[in-house]
Amino acid sequence: NQYKTVNIEQIEDVFHYGKLEFRYYPLDRLDNVQTYNYNEDRRVKWLRFIGAKSQEEREKIAKGDEVFMEFNEKLGIYMMDEASKELFNEWERLIREHDVIRSERQAKRAVKKQKEAEELARVAVENAKLAQENAEQGVKEAINNERQKIAMEMISKGASVSFVHDVTGLSIEEIHSCNM
Repeated sequence: NQYKTVNIEQIEDVFHYGKLEFRYYPLDRLDNVQTYNYNEDRRVKWLRFIGAKSQEEREKIAKGDEVFMEFNEKLGIYMMDEASKELFNEWERLIREHDVIRSERQAKRAVKKQKEAEELARVAVENAKLAQENAEQGVKEAINNERQKIAMEMISKGASVSFVHDVTGLSIEEIHSCNM
């Protein structure tokens, strides 16, 4: 299995992603690769096989290799039979149709999630406004209660209703009601 490959400059690019290694072989440059014997790199052989332009070329590449010969035979059966071609075309159509349906479902789910998010944002804004209003109302009530306490204390110390009204800002009716 010793061989030497020549004229292979820039025929292969290797990319690493974690522990994985990806190899890129431009099929149009494989014709420029020359080997001194037919026991070439298995990857290059597969690529030549896949990129073969005719059945005869595939047979030549597969010759002497049991795996390639079996694959070539099965490939020939599927590629030459009209009924198989029709089934394959129908299969591809169904796959495209399925992809369209899946894309539509994904789009509908995305729209639904967007609407749910908008509704949650609307409810959050509404709750924030209610909390703000409740806080403001609570502050007003606390201030009013404090004014009434001050008014009761002033009256208990002998201040006139008119003076308590001027100091606290409470109406005369409010001063009478907290005095009771």
